[in-house]
Amino acid sequence: MKILVVLHDYLPRHTGGSEIHAHQTARELARRGHEVTALFTERDLAARDGERREGRLDGVRTLEIVHQREYADVRESFEEERSLAVFRRQLEELRPDVVHFHHLALWGSRCLAAARASGARVVVTLHDYHLLCDVSTLLRPDGELCTEAVHGRCTACLRRHPVWKERWPGLEPEELWAQAARARFERHRADLAQAHVVIAP
Repeated sequence: MKILVVLHDYLPRHTGGSEIHAHQTARELARRGHEVTALFTERDLAARDGERREGRLDGVRTLEIVHQREYADVRESFEEERSLAVFRRQLEELRPDVVHFHHLALWGSRCLAAARASGARVVVTLHDYHLLCDVSTLLRPDGELCTEAVHGRCTACLRRHPVWKERWPGLEPEELWAQAARARFERHRADLAQAHVVIAP
């Protein structure tokens, strides 16, 4: 079976929990005879955005896509148009039977629908709170637990992104942030429904 493992970062440069878990899973699947590819992003200001680099780690084929992680507007941070286009090209080339998302940051949740439309079975493992919280922690900037994000009302973390005023015509700043938070929440909720299986460890 062809399995595509997708996440924001990957070993060996990034050694967080989701990266380690995704690689351990991918490595075991490869050991069992499946054709496994890990698709992830990396920031590299010396390279062209979207550049693709191939490699191999412990029997797992790796595809690294350069993502400079810069946005002109807050909406781009969750719609990820460029990443969606790159992801669709990888789907066309790789034609996976299963796509297992371990993180949607820098790819955007719209990739779930793209994976499903390709005919693949779609699995999502939720390692953190990214779909609710732009910084993935559900902690406010003052370190306190955020209770508003679960309702799509938290704007604190989104404010780290720039705003392109033309995309938000006629809105005062507070209205703009509230609308951005709600749009992000609804986008992720609708897209997560495209998964065949969701795992929340």
